Amino acid sequence: MTPFSKYLNILFLYISVKKVYCFRKGDTAKHSLSAKRRQRLSRNKRKREERRQLKRGLYTTIAELKEDKECLTQNIKFQSQYKEKYFKMWQQSEKEKEKLKNSRATLQGHSIKHSGDSSPEILQIQPTMLEDVSVKYNTLLGKGRFGTVSLKNFRKSPVAVKCFDSSSSVKMIEREAMYLRQCCHLNLPLLYGMNTSVQPYFIVTQFYGISSLEAITLNNVIKETTSIRIKGVEHWMHVIHQLSDCLLYLHNKSILHNDIKSDNIVVVQTTSNGIFFSPILIDFGKAHLISEGRKRNFSEATKAQYYKEHVHIAPEIVEGTQPPSVKSNVYSVGVVVARIYNYCKSKSLKEIAKKCLRAFSDRCTSAQLLELTKCQ
Repeated sequence: MTPFSKYLNILFLYISVKKVYCFRKGDTAKHSLSAKRRQRLSRNKRKREERRQLKRGLYTTIAELKEDKECLTQNIKFQSQYKEKYFKMWQQSEKEKEKLKNSRATLQGHSIKHSGDSSPEILQIQPTMLEDVSVKYNTLLGKGRFGTVSLKNFRKSPVAVKCFDSSSSVKMIEREAMYLRQCCHLNLPLLYGMNTSVQPYFIVTQFYGISSLEAITLNNVIKETTSIRIKGVEHWMHVIHQLSDCLLYLHNKSILHNDIKSDNIVVVQTTSNGIFFSPILIDFGKAHLISEGRKRNFSEATKAQYYKEHVHIAPEIVEGTQPPSVKSNVYSVGVVVARIYNYCKSKSLKEIAKKCLRAFSDRCTSAQLLELTKCQ
């Protein structure tokens, strides 16, 4: 064996021994007490951190659950108050309906009947049967194209007397009174009688207003020219819902009002605490049956005047493409709702107005309008 071979064998042996020594040294260091202690401390630290995070997460979850509980409690409380308030409104509405029916029954009991006709005739009220009210009240309730509306007393009750000018025919007055007589609804005026025997001719209906004998229209409320303030979307929705119910009632009787606007809607406050308001749709001077609707042929100047001064009239009537219809009345209600939206800014009112003001083919009907006001 050469010296070089011996040197290589010694080198290989040294390297092998070195590897074994290093391996055993590393293995011993890994399994020593200090290494195990470090591992245990690291493991415990990791577990403590996990428990801390779990605890923190539980606290967060508990806080969120508490917030959810508070929100649910508030919602339940609000809904119970809301339901209680509207239950009182419903009770008041039922009382008003019963009062309306009783009043109509009393009036029909005093009326005269045609010979051979089973339907009651409208009571003829002579001018001497009407009494003036106290001078402290404003007796002029309104003024229109065909005459004036004044405040009087009839059988010790305040009434609204619509006096017609000399150009109004007896037939036109009897027609308006006939439509009022046919209707028995909480949101329509109660007819007491009329006078077509002595001029000036007039129609007598129940007075609707506040305790100070002041008649307040929806236009007055929106312009804030009166003491009544309707605040809160729910109150406005209640007013629109009642107006929609009244409109559907008329349409079911085949009657078109044709002049629905904020000036022809009287607002009545029916409770002392001011939480309940009811609309009364007045002025049936332009009303007719659905079957009597005819297309109109206006000149361009008249069309421009209608678009400027009578914005509540549906465009298909002004253009002469459609006769007055259920949808044209709905359009007029949409104009009223749009005015209310400009006053109180509610998204639900905006959506209702949009559906009422659509083109004729896409516009909702009075039944659909009533459903819309129910859903809000």
